[in-house]
Amino acid sequence: MATGFAVVSGSVRVLAGVALAAVALAQSPVLDGVAVPGRVEVRLDGAAPSAIAAWFVSASVGVTPLPWGGLLELEAPEWLAIALADEHGSAHFASPFLVGQHAGIAVHSQVLVWDPAVPLTTSGAVVATPRHACTVPAPGAPADVFVLFGQSNAEGHADGASLPARFIGARPRARIWVDGANAFVAMQHGANTRSYGPANWCGPELSLADELAGEDGTVHLVKFALPATALGDTPGPWNEWGAPAQELYAILRYRIGAACAAMRAQGLEPRVRGIFMVQGESDCTDEFQARSYRANLTELVHTFRQDLVAAGDANVPDVPFVLATVDQRLPAWFFPHVASVRAAQRVVARSLPRCAAVATEHLGMQPDGVHFTGSGVVQLGKDLAAAWRTFAP
Repeated sequence: MATGFAVVSGSVRVLAGVALAAVALAQSPVLDGVAVPGRVEVRLDGAAPSAIAAWFVSASVGVTPLPWGGLLELEAPEWLAIALADEHGSAHFASPFLVGQHAGIAVHSQVLVWDPAVPLTTSGAVVATPRHACTVPAPGAPADVFVLFGQSNAEGHADGASLPARFIGARPRARIWVDGANAFVAMQHGANTRSYGPANWCGPELSLADELAGEDGTVHLVKFALPATALGDTPGPWNEWGAPAQELYAILRYRIGAACAAMRAQGLEPRVRGIFMVQGESDCTDEFQARSYRANLTELVHTFRQDLVAAGDANVPDVPFVLATVDQRLPAWFFPHVASVRAAQRVVARSLPRCAAVATEHLGMQPDGVHFTGSGVVQLGKDLAAAWRTFAP
């Protein structure tokens, strides 16, 4: 059964000249992926660096013998693409189609992997991944949207060189909003996760999306963060998160609205299911802002929730709101009001429904005493997601 996806080249017959068996081994590479309106994407992990990988798809499960022996668990498979695995043994494949096509159809994928270091005459030199299936969303299907915002620790100042391999490369089931593309795309560290700073810096979005997606879900993340930005009144334009200022909050709301509108145009029904805030350091530098933090944060949470419901971007009145408390290790000579802001954050988290605060003092800290390390931002993302799950249905 033909899929109708964009085919790079023919069928399994294009590999007929390779005289060897393709077998699925116990330690074979694995495949993960997602189908979204107009696009199917899969990611290969566990291959050898620089391995050659060929992606096959079908709309039906079946048994297709290969010309040289072995088989694919696909009926009439189409070969869509070929790629080299990166230094971590991963590869990313994508195939576009017209939005509206294939709605509700399951797409079954397998990848044949050959490590060039193994002679082709060796039995089992080509490995077939286990079959992976994902379904193109039907019209009106819900799409989970999450929001991450704040200042520098929300953006992340950690060196991505310390990241686990699974966070390197495109990650199809973790979708991040990109203004320039007017679309959610596969989240990719170093390519589309930052608003400022070196591309290699990383933040909590990587592990946050990973935890929220779970084993087989898909997450759509809207992220917006800027350094040295406060919640309370701040001189100068475009450095205040408070809703009445209509500065950074207005930009964030615009992004969320644009993201949800784009999803509706594809036939999805977006629903903001969680808001994550990593902010407060700037308010620790000023006594007035620190004293006002509880009232300002309460107002922001109420306004944010009301605006989402009014815009039709959330279907519950109390969207879970999770915030990271400012770190008590912040240098007192520059952040003299840490205790006041931390107390305000904890009070708001306790007093408002479906609101939680996560601690940060256990996270790895860089020598500057302000920004978290790579392991710190990874753990922060996990902690934020764990707090959100306490409210999830």
